[in-house]
Amino acid sequence: MNPYKESLTTVPRGQPKPGIRSRRSDRTINVAFAIGSSSGGTAGNYVRDTVFLASVLFLVGISAHLQLRAARFGLVGVGVVLLVFSVIQLLGLPAPP
Repeated sequence: MNPYKESLTTVPRGQPKPGIRSRRSDRTINVAFAIGSSSGGTAGNYVRDTVFLASVLFLVGISAHLQLRAARFGLVGVGVVLLVFSVIQLLGLPAPP
């Protein structure tokens, strides 16, 4: 019996026919792909929020070296706005496992 030419009559009893097995595999693969795609999008959102938070640290750190008080307050203000935006975005993301 050639294993590459399996017909419906050569399938042992108690096992699903090749077409049924194939459809089950397709469904399983499609579900796994959808879960993976969703997880990839969530990971991208976490990276984006991490970059925003790093920007806040950078702006506040740079502001400490400025002599002009108005420029210092301006950078801190932009940092606060970015921080609030980042926290709001983080609250909308699912919790890590």
